[in-house]
This record gives sequence, C-alpha cells and structure tokens, in this order.
Amino acid sequence: MSEIGNGREDETIRADAAEQETRQTQDSQQTSCGRSKGELTIRIDTRYNRIHLHRQTLKAIGNPEFVHLGYLARTKSLMVLGTWVNEQKAIRLRFAVSGACYVHSKKMIEGIRSISGVLMEQGSYLLHVGELADKVPAVSFPLEKAELLLEEESEKQA
Repeated sequence: MSEIGNGREDETIRADAAEQETRQTQDSQQTSCGRSKGELTIRIDTRYNRIHLHRQTLKAIGNPEFVHLGYLARTKSLMVLGTWVNEQKAIRLRFAVSGACYVHSKKMIEGIRSISGVLMEQGSYLLHVGELADKVPAVSFPLEKAELLLEEESEKQA
C-alpha cells in the first residue's frame, strides 16, 4: 500500500513554484537600468538638449499628437501634458525611423537647471517615477529622483 501525504508537502511545493514563477516574471520585466517595462519614464539628455518621451509614457496619456512641457515649481516636477489639438506652444510629436520620440529644447533644460538646481552635470538623466494626473492626459516626473545614466546605458535608452 502506498502512503498518502497530508497535503502539506504538496502545498509547499506549489507555493515554491509560484514564488519562483513570480520572480522569473519580475526579472524578465526589468530593463538594463533596473526599471520595469511598464513604468512611466522619460530621459533628459543635457548634452544634446533633448527630452526623450518613451512610448509607454505616451501610451499612458492616450498617444497624443501634441504635448506641452511644463515645470511645476511647488513639486519640482516636469509635466508632460498630452493634447490632440494644435494649441499655442504645443509641440507636435514626430517619431524617428528608429521609433524614438524626442523634443529639442535648450531653453526648457536651462530653465529647469536654473530653477530647480538639478540636472547640473552633462549627461543623460532617467526620470522613472512618473505619476499620472487624475482628470487630464498628463504625467509628472519629480526631478529630485532623476538618475544620471552611465554612457553605455544612455545609448541603450536611445
């Protein structure tokens, strides 16, 4: 006669397998610089005065045709507001052949540097804790959490 276990061993084995599967899923969702694929991000390149708008972020605000960029002084955040109308000072989004979307704005980057005191070094900064606004198609990125990327990581982000 074979012995029948009390089920506790089976439960432990299933729990271990589920935990391992969760870990593998999380590992596969990490990019080279430790951020999740579904995370809202933008990259600011102070060397070339570019603000790279990542596709996941644009998708989260409804894939707008135009954006407004702004700086929120009280929260020290960069705001990206999506719109579908060519309003005054709206920036039309155009995608490069590689699929990248960026905005050249030396004035914006210099303004952020002078007001906030961040992004002072030349290089690429990743902003990866974007928060969606409640009632408008917008996302804000706290500049205090900007992460200076190494040269090789910034090339992967391009």
